[in-house]
Amino acid sequence: MASLKEKHILIIDDAADVRLLARKVFETDGAIVLDADGCDSGLKIAREKNPQLIILDLEMPGRSGFDFLTDRKKDPVLLEIPVLILSGKNDRQSISKAIALGASDYMLKPFRAPLLLQKTRKTLRLVSFLVKKLKPDAHIPATLSLNGDIVGIHEGGCQLEASVKLGSGDRVKLVGRFIEDLGLHDVPTTVMPIPPTYANQGRYLNHIGFVGMNEERAKKVRKLLKDVVKVKK
Repeated sequence: MASLKEKHILIIDDAADVRLLARKVFETDGAIVLDADGCDSGLKIAREKNPQLIILDLEMPGRSGFDFLTDRKKDPVLLEIPVLILSGKNDRQSISKAIALGASDYMLKPFRAPLLLQKTRKTLRLVSFLVKKLKPDAHIPATLSLNGDIVGIHEGGCQLEASVKLGSGDRVKLVGRFIEDLGLHDVPTTVMPIPPTYANQGRYLNHIGFVGMNEERAKKVRKLLKDVVKVKK
């Protein structure tokens, strides 16, 4: 079963005990967890950090989870991030409304850790993690108001070699023929919280994550890279 290693997950719930328990479940499986205690703080963190999945409660003081989903539909970046509802509301109307507003799945509190992990993996559509390591002479140019090289790429992100160290959570715009061919030119990206490493000649290797990668695009990436891929176990 696929691991959640290095997947960024944001938990939005006003109950501190729920956030703590869910955090332990995800971190045990290797995820990087953020949390917020309300709709507005959750929106702020989601926009700043670009998580790959949002776990959302519906009943919170002030603005509810439904308000979060409504605001999310108006934001093209947030709209790429899948949302899993974790709520105590067990009525058909709430479930239907959440799904209609764009939630990917729905599960009830109190939750069991195995089911939460199962639904999380399903929502993220985790599949074989395929990696292509490009040859040193096959660098693919990209731009971030400066020139850089993509020296490794997979369905969840890429490695960008550039003359600067990028900051965790920064948004990056990748431009290049290869990115266009993979259909990734309009996929939101974020700098992963993995410290940049020194490459050579004053250049640094930065780790870039694709946000809200859907299965259709992932399949296209794997198809185009399949001739030279390795399966990362």
